[in-house]
Amino acid sequence: SGAINPGRPFAILATVVLPLSLIPLWLQVPLLFGTGSISCWIVRIAGSTSMAFSTLVFTQLHDVIIHFASTFGFIAFVATTLRLAQIGRTLLVSIALFSIGLGVTNYIMWQTTSLLWAMPMVQKAAYVAFFIWIIATSHAIHRTIDIA
Repeated sequence: SGAINPGRPFAILATVVLPLSLIPLWLQVPLLFGTGSISCWIVRIAGSTSMAFSTLVFTQLHDVIIHFASTFGFIAFVATTLRLAQIGRTLLVSIALFSIGLGVTNYIMWQTTSLLWAMPMVQKAAYVAFFIWIIATSHAIHRTIDIA
């Protein structure tokens, strides 16, 4: 219809607030596996950078932003998953691998324009999986802080 969606400002606000609210998570994730390692800094920098780029996804640079945010997010997630595997956090690793699998599948579908009819379902499943990982990881961090 060409009419401007009156909910657009709220959607943009949510698009900015959500990734910004995840920066503290990426800064705290290394508490699970030791803050003195190079992995710690990779996770903190790549995770926070990914979230910062993600705040710009609503702009005309959408595709470029997705590439940058996805690359940094993938680096942070893989570094986190590898370290969690090393210390035996099997549940968090399992959820992370499932999330990464769905996220990569969604990204490949977008880049190849394959099975686009299924992409919304894969995207929603990826969001849910990442959300479950965020909750489980946050809980583990809080338990680690309480013990210390």
